[in-house]
Amino acid sequence: MAAIFAAVFYWGGWGRIGDYGGKEGIGEVLDFELSPDEGWVAFTARRFKGGSDLWTVGIDGKNLKRLTFSEYSIMNKVARFFEKRRWRGFLGISLHHPKWTTTGRIGFCQEISNYHIWGVGTVSEKYFTIKPDGTDKRPETDSDKYYRILPLFESMQTPQPMYSQKFKRKIFLKEHVLWVLDDGETTPKQLIP
Repeated sequence: MAAIFAAVFYWGGWGRIGDYGGKEGIGEVLDFELSPDEGWVAFTARRFKGGSDLWTVGIDGKNLKRLTFSEYSIMNKVARFFEKRRWRGFLGISLHHPKWTTTGRIGFCQEISNYHIWGVGTVSEKYFTIKPDGTDKRPETDSDKYYRILPLFESMQTPQPMYSQKFKRKIFLKEHVLWVLDDGETTPKQLIP
């Protein structure tokens, strides 16, 4: 019985595909990666409702799409309930470190954290890939090759600015907001208005 409960806790909420449109619900961007064709940005963002999810957006700021729905997992619903009451001893799911595969899929890490009286600790990390349309989420395999591989130390730091040669745009993360700066411009603008 405990195994069934844990499975529902862990996998709940991953069946929903799509997005709500617009920026609604995006709290703060955690990290990002530019696609190999330089036309898309995959990023993870914390939600105002809790948890973090994987999103994509065009380099022009259009076609924002949410790929995952972690706040619908039973685990994150319970976490929000406990958090509102300032209780401890619960688990939560968050996603981070998006990266593009050479086949056009997006890889990411799904982390389960334990929120206890001494702080927060990682319980497990699992790696998955998903299609850019939000379908076909599956565990990462040895055949998944990544377009850009960062050294471990660098990938744990604030994402470095990325430059699109094709579109002559610099993309960077500052204060949990994605910014773009076109060649010749001096004032950056938000990628997701």
